[in-house]
Parts: sequence; structure tokens; C-alpha cells
Amino acid sequence: SSGINAEWPLRPGPCELHGRFLDFLNCELGHSQIINEPTHKSGNILDLLFTNIPGLIRNLKVLDQNEFCLSDHRAISFDIEIEVKYKSCPKRKVFNYDKGDYRGLNEDLYRINWDRAFMSNDPCLAWDIFKKTLGELCDHRIPKKTMRSQFQPPWYDSECDRIRRKKEKSTDCDSALIPLL
Repeated sequence: SSGINAEWPLRPGPCELHGRFLDFLNCELGHSQIINEPTHKSGNILDLLFTNIPGLIRNLKVLDQNEFCLSDHRAISFDIEIEVKYKSCPKRKVFNYDKGDYRGLNEDLYRINWDRAFMSNDPCLAWDIFKKTLGELCDHRIPKKTMRSQFQPPWYDSECDRIRRKKEKSTDCDSALIPLL
């Protein structure tokens, strides 16, 4: 096994670096080590749990050897009791492309004198003009809808969800038909 080869909480021997590390954890950071039973098959405490708020640690257990995985170490299991406040995602407005007036948008784009709009030979300026013009026309011709989830792409609607569920269902059915060899 690797790491500090010593029984905790005794100092790890003559190595000055180990002692300085432990002093840093205990004195500078205010952490304490809370495992108090052997975690190695040799009977030593080699796997450690440091915390600066011991009251948050609940259900601390050192599992039986090989209970979690095959190893010469015993796994440590614990819960951290902390209250987490979830922030609600802000709603955002996105284009509802299904309801856009594309005929009107095309007519608006057709009426623009693009030669005059792009009189400058600067492609960056032309791109900015095009983006601004198209954005304003889209704002006028395509209604917006409110999205609740920041993880849901704007184009993912109930129709996409219905198709996804249908695909998953057919995949489940297909896998049931595959004979086991």
C-alpha cells in the first residue's frame, strides 16, 4: 500500500514532511481526522477522513474488508449532513419558430436595399449590420416563448419529447426480441 505508512493518530515517523503536513491540516486548517478503527488488513488506520466540522459527518462506517471492493483496505462510508438550497433557474425567452411569420420575414428582407446597407467594404461591419437587421426583423415576425429550464434547448418541444419516448419504447421492445445466446 502507498501513502503514510503509520497508525493514525500517531505521528508518521521521522519524516519531517509528514509531520509538517499533519501540523498544517490540524493547526493551520483546523481539521481533525475522525476515523478511529483499522482500515487496512494489517490492523492500521491508513485511510483517513479529515474535516473541520465533525458535526456534519453522520453514519460513519468502516466496512468489512472486500465488502465494497477487493482490496487490502477497508472502505469508508459516511453521509455529510448539509442543507443545500437549490436556485431556481431564471426563465428565458426564446423564439417560437413554429409560429413565425416567415412570409412576412421574407418580404421584409426582400425590401431592404442590401447594396446600400453594405456600402462599406468592411466584412465585420457588414456582418454586424446583417445580424442587427435580421435580429430586429425576427423580433417583429417570430413570437417568443418562455423556457423554464436552462438545460432544455429552445428547439426541444413536446413533439421532440414524444418522438424520444417513442424511440426509447421501440428500443426496449427490440432488445426484448433479441435472443440470448
